[in-house]
Formats: sequence, C-alpha cells, structure tokens
Amino acid sequence: MKRSFSWAILGGSMIGMLIGLIACTNYGGGGGGGGGALMAPEGASVAAADPNNEGVGHYAQGHYDVAKDYFQKAVAADPNLAEAHYNLGLVNDSMGNHGEATAEFQKAADLAPNNPKIIQSEILRKHIGLDKAPAAAPKGEMEKEG
Repeated sequence: MKRSFSWAILGGSMIGMLIGLIACTNYGGGGGGGGGALMAPEGASVAAADPNNEGVGHYAQGHYDVAKDYFQKAVAADPNLAEAHYNLGLVNDSMGNHGEATAEFQKAADLAPNNPKIIQSEILRKHIGLDKAPAAAPKGEMEKEG
C-alpha cells in the first residue's frame, strides 16, 4: 500500500511539472505583449541559464517571490544575461515594484537592443518610455522627398 501511495505522489508531482513545463512553453515566448518570462538563449552559461529557466516556470505559475530569487541568481551568475534582467523586470512589475522593474527593463534593453522578444515587449516599452512609436510620415510627404 505504501508503494502505491508513493507512486501516486510521484505521479502527481510529474503531472504538476508537466503543467509547469507547458506553461513555460506558452509563456516563454514573451515578446509583443510582455506577458511571458524568457528562457535563457542557447550558449548562455549553465550557471545562469539553469536558475533563469527555473524562474520562468515559477513565474508562469504565479510564484513571483520564488521566481525573483531564481532570476536574481541568474543575474549574479551572468550580469550580461539580458533575459534574466527582463524577467526580473516582469516579476518586479507583477509584485508592484515598478521602480525596480523599470531599472531591470532598462538593463535588458541596453544589453539586447536587437532582441525583438525584449525590445518589442509592450511592458518594457511602457516602463522605459518607448511606448509611443514614431509617427509615420504622411504618404504625400514621402513622395515629395523622392
């Protein structure tokens, strides 16, 4: 009886992990809406990637305090990991720490100005003052210049 009980617990834990993994897959893209934390890119150091990616799972489940700890560990391991700074921005925003969020979003944008998942994030753009895209020139003016 004890064996079947421990297998049931193990099975339940595995299901929970799978749900978290699915949530990470769905949220990990982040980007446009700024709703999802970002996984570490290929080539990132294991010392930074592992805690960052663990934090992504906790963030997706709403465990913001735990996620923040993991993202801070990732930044400590690699201060140039833009995704970890971006994720710290997200989690700080979710926790109502808007000043800290803005600082982390700015670091992420400075470190990865060509990463569309970061730089095109609506929440990042609002925090660092990029929420207004430059207006396009009226069609007639463009034709006059050419």
